[in-house]
Amino acid sequence: MRGKFFTIAGFLFLLMGILMTVGCGGDDNKVTNPPSPQPTNLIRITGFAYSPTPLSVGVGDTVTWRNDDSVPHTVTSDSGTELQSPILNSGNTYQHIFTVAGSFSYHCTVHSTMPHATVNVQ
Repeated sequence: MRGKFFTIAGFLFLLMGILMTVGCGGDDNKVTNPPSPQPTNLIRITGFAYSPTPLSVGVGDTVTWRNDDSVPHTVTSDSGTELQSPILNSGNTYQHIFTVAGSFSYHCTVHSTMPHATVNVQ
């Protein structure tokens, strides 16, 4: 019986080695994407508020809004049409490149009671 145990154990050890080699080899051309870095100018929508506000950026900078709430929100200019996001469901992002200097106030059209926020572009 002892001989059969070592034979079975040896077979299982050999099989594990083969499976590990097959699983790890032969896939040298596989492209993997590292996790995306945190955007530099990130505004989180969480707790029914935009954070940080105000955010100061330079002309030509990109700002990213990310909805971390469990309900949908928007990023909509208080006046003008500079910021007009679609409805952002939880986990969705919206990006905008600011091409002119100024102060840009915005709000959520879905939740009128949310505090307004501002991006200052210098």
